[in-house]
Amino acid sequence: MKNTLLSVWLAGACAMQAWAQGQIGFGNLVSVAGIDAPVFDTDCVTPLAGAAYLAQVYAGRTPDSLSPVGWVMPFRTGEKAGYISGVAITIPGSFTDLVYTQLRAWEAAAGATFEEAVAAGGKYGVSNIVPMWTVMPPGTPNMPVGLQSFCLVAEPGTGALLALGGMALLALTPRRRNQTRRPAPGVDRPGQQRQQPSALQALARGASSRTGACVWSAPMRRRCGPAASRRKAVSFALPV
Repeated sequence: MKNTLLSVWLAGACAMQAWAQGQIGFGNLVSVAGIDAPVFDTDCVTPLAGAAYLAQVYAGRTPDSLSPVGWVMPFRTGEKAGYISGVAITIPGSFTDLVYTQLRAWEAAAGATFEEAVAAGGKYGVSNIVPMWTVMPPGTPNMPVGLQSFCLVAEPGTGALLALGGMALLALTPRRRNQTRRPAPGVDRPGQQRQQPSALQALARGASSRTGACVWSAPMRRRCGPAASRRKAVSFALPV
């Protein structure tokens, strides 16, 4: 009898543990909670409508560990375009915990999931991240108070980005030319010997580089510096 009761108690405990997981409520139009956050197309004017656009809630224990929860939902139509239906979502492994949530949307033609749409270069968008506390059933789930509207963006897919990167790399690579570059002044080409100046040229260069020399010239004026070497001396040079 005791073994039977123990087995029933263990089975009931396992069932309660599997069923009792924290839940959140999610919707972008909840009047009682002050939530009114429609989702718009890339023009930030046209609200998303119908099954041509999809949305899903992402949640995680930290803002950088979000993963999809619940199910993929289409947008409502008519006067409710831009909104999704409010749902209660079970957060696996949670009880009464703080989780971070985000609403993500994309065009259905680009993929069945958000990640597929982004990789394909389709239009997509994400809301701000909203912290929420999970509630154990049968309690009333909390709603994403503070959720804000957002617009879709259109970006090229991974393949397009790689192609654009390759084209940019080719454009920035300098073209090889067969023309021989002239060496910089004073630099000899390989295999070429520098031509030695004559004794007269060396003497002239040395004289012109001495800035401290002076010469006497007619009519008996002393001139100093490089200009003195360019005038014909009629007498002799004196050091300064």
